[in-house]
Amino acid sequence: MKRTLPLLLAAILLIGLLAGCASTADPKTEEPAKTEEPAKTEGPAKTEEPAKTEEPAKTEEPAKTEEPAKTEEPAAPTADAAIPFAEPKTFTVWMTSMGLPTGYTDYNDCEVWQELERRTNAHIDWTIPSAANAAEQFSLLLTSGTYTDVFVGAALTGGYDYSIEEDIIIDLSELVPVYAPHYNELMLADDVARRNLFTDEGNLPGLNLWNNTMEPNFLGYFVRQDWLDAVDYTGLPETFDDWTEVMRLWKEKLGKTGTLFFDSATGQSVSFLAGFDTGTRMLVFDGKVAYAPIMQNYHDYLELIHSWYAEGYLDPDFTSHGAFYPNVGLFSEETFGFFDAMTNFEGLLYGMAANPDYQIVPVDYPRRNANDMMRTKMVGNAVDHLGGSKTCISGQCEEPEAVLQWIDYMCYGEGFAVANHGIEGVSFDYVDGKIVRADWMATGDDTFTADDMTKRFSVPSFLVHLYDVQWKVDQSTEFARQCAAVWDARWDPALNVALPTGLALTTEESERVTSRLNDIQTLVEEYTAKVILGETDLDSTWDSFVADVETMGVADCIDAYQAAYDR
Repeated sequence: MKRTLPLLLAAILLIGLLAGCASTADPKTEEPAKTEEPAKTEGPAKTEEPAKTEEPAKTEEPAKTEEPAKTEEPAAPTADAAIPFAEPKTFTVWMTSMGLPTGYTDYNDCEVWQELERRTNAHIDWTIPSAANAAEQFSLLLTSGTYTDVFVGAALTGGYDYSIEEDIIIDLSELVPVYAPHYNELMLADDVARRNLFTDEGNLPGLNLWNNTMEPNFLGYFVRQDWLDAVDYTGLPETFDDWTEVMRLWKEKLGKTGTLFFDSATGQSVSFLAGFDTGTRMLVFDGKVAYAPIMQNYHDYLELIHSWYAEGYLDPDFTSHGAFYPNVGLFSEETFGFFDAMTNFEGLLYGMAANPDYQIVPVDYPRRNANDMMRTKMVGNAVDHLGGSKTCISGQCEEPEAVLQWIDYMCYGEGFAVANHGIEGVSFDYVDGKIVRADWMATGDDTFTADDMTKRFSVPSFLVHLYDVQWKVDQSTEFARQCAAVWDARWDPALNVALPTGLALTTEESERVTSRLNDIQTLVEEYTAKVILGETDLDSTWDSFVADVETMGVADCIDAYQAAYDR
């Protein structure tokens, strides 16, 4: 195998989330046949000694040579037949520490990984960089020339096709149908997701977590209902004008300023850009790719957000905060009237509020006209069944077939149950054929939070497996269902103007535009923040800003993405 490594190869992590995703091939939740006393893993069944060949009888005339019977090629072992592996196996996996419970340094200390090792006879030797410096550590790993068998959550500079060409990762397109048949069945049932997994050159560079049903939206904006009541505002704000009016009333009648928690430290909030039909990078309108930040809609967005900042409606410290939902420590019941959070923060937010009148309700993303549909996907909107980050097999993996069998085990039957819920009889049981988790999984205990319990007994949602979204939906609170109904109400995947998630540039295209586009994006972010903060006048500088972006070669970048889109 080639070991050539590009000098400038680097990696960025794709974080998901978090997590998005009509139902395909749901695994049956009936109780699987109980395993006997687990798994002493036996060696391979002994094959019968071939019958000894008798000496051929001597004949006067030479015997006619019979055509030898054609030997059928043995069928390749599928995941069902292979697990548990007959002989112990060890796979090396590079994956960040994001999925570790508090205080843990090794995934093998988590019960779910111990149970999976017991059931599969496969031990995982982990390389676990911190999330903070994962990109740097992954770059060093590649530079060393010694790779782990599996990379989780790393996107390779130069594109996936280039990485396959350089033998950094391998193409899985011919292996998955044979060695991961359950995952392959899922791909065949969702054409959009399948196309998003493959590159333009027909390679399958890795596999993503697969949601077993489309996930309702779990992340969006909330508004203080008690504050709306206090200023006699009826209904909920829908348009940008409505949001402006609400914040004006809060300022004038309640003396509250900085009431909008802005979910972007750079000033490029997808939550508000979407209402202007614009975004932070390339979008595609009626088949034509365009760079959103130099379109008139982006100008209109900047004009509004600056006016909110100038009037004292916007969080004055937004450049140091970023998204609210991972920063609940910023919460103050007397500060923010609009803020973004996940639905599972309901108890936390109410628990932190001392005001007995405190009440929050989900509010739809603002838009120019009340009847406008959202054409840009929010974080929690589902487009297909894919979620998490991409799991790739490296070019140095000696047993990619076995790795795929191990992955496929977590996509059906008992492996699916373990990966999602842990150990039967400990963290979950079957009641009337349905999975019911132990109460302490939802509450935690004196040592571990509920989130830590999930991390101890479930495979992280960024590692490929069949993710039990349906269970989450079934268990969701009325509050979570109410939120999803609001945040999904004006989202239609058929109207999505974002580039397809599986779209990839060729090696030549990537080399030509990646650094150029990064420089352009840096300029755009700096300009955006300065305009919002009032350090740069929008109207007098907009034309020169657009001209600067064009001079930096944005047209060439647009052409490259247009070619990729047309393919």
